[in-house]
Amino acid sequence: MGKRAKAAARKLAAAAPAVKIDALLRLAGLLESREADILAANAR
Repeated sequence: MGKRAKAAARKLAAAAPAVKIDALLRLAGLLESREADILAANAR
């Protein structure tokens, strides 16, 4: 997973500003939609 994250970070760094904003907004939406699952996993 770490290797995939590094590769994605490199691609995002080279992306246009609008692409970066879109990616961050999508990631924020995913985090919000999975909030309960994330909090439950962190509580274990």
